[in-house]
Amino acid sequence: MENCFANKQATGYAMATSVPLGTPIVVEDKDKPNVMEGHGTTDEVLQHLPRSSSVLPTTSVTQDPSPTSNKKRKRASGLTEEDTIQCSNMIDAMHEIASAINNTCHAETHPDLYKAVMDLIVFDQNDRLAVLDYLIEHKAKGLNFVKMNDEVRKASFKRILKANPDLL
Repeated sequence: MENCFANKQATGYAMATSVPLGTPIVVEDKDKPNVMEGHGTTDEVLQHLPRSSSVLPTTSVTQDPSPTSNKKRKRASGLTEEDTIQCSNMIDAMHEIASAINNTCHAETHPDLYKAVMDLIVFDQNDRLAVLDYLIEHKAKGLNFVKMNDEVRKASFKRILKANPDLL
């Protein structure tokens, strides 16, 4: 509710009855003028009343800042400092979740990948383990490696070692 009124999102109508706000107040005494809600101040109302024994000050009358006023008011922020901190923390958490989702990779590999690499006994065991790690990190290449026949697999193994000298 506080945010609605602070940001002037209120409709100006009563919720249940749809009666516009700012309607005249029902006054029991006929001598008193009708006062619109939100218009004028107590001093203005008292000045319009018939004179009584009390003397009213005739100083300058301050007007109530109402929606019809031409004076510009600064909008107060509807969020407190605590709310701002919570929103900031939620935004940071959402960024972390989004980056975690974007960085997901499948840890599963083809069940025959290990056997396909380790059966290439022509190559050194360190080379085979390095290529196995590479193929596990690059799942699509690992799947294709398993599907290759033996000759093509050996050529692909050499090509991977040649293209990635940092594996060794």
